[in-house]
Amino acid sequence: MIVSTMVIRTDVSDEELIARATRAWYMAARAKGYRPDAPANDSGVEEHGGKSYVVLKNVRGPLAVYRVRNDGMLKALKRWPKALEPVKKSSLQAEIPGRPRKLRANTPAI
Repeated sequence: MIVSTMVIRTDVSDEELIARATRAWYMAARAKGYRPDAPANDSGVEEHGGKSYVVLKNVRGPLAVYRVRNDGMLKALKRWPKALEPVKKSSLQAEIPGRPRKLRANTPAI
């Protein structure tokens, strides 16, 4: 008889997961010999497809994504789900009231 020994850790906080992912990000970058970009404060834990992911991001987009395994360990992903990608800005955002618009070359300034 085979008994499953899967342990699901629910006692790990989001802050601890983000801190562990950040440490892993810096260690991996230094091991490869380059200076890594710093993750921003909007990095966080996201859910997708019933799985948890730690997404480290900065102003340029996602730096790294780590999947949280059932035992609480983090697994670095080379490719991650499209749902974790940032939403691209549309051209309609340029038409938001109160936002300065660029003048065309032939348009006189007021």
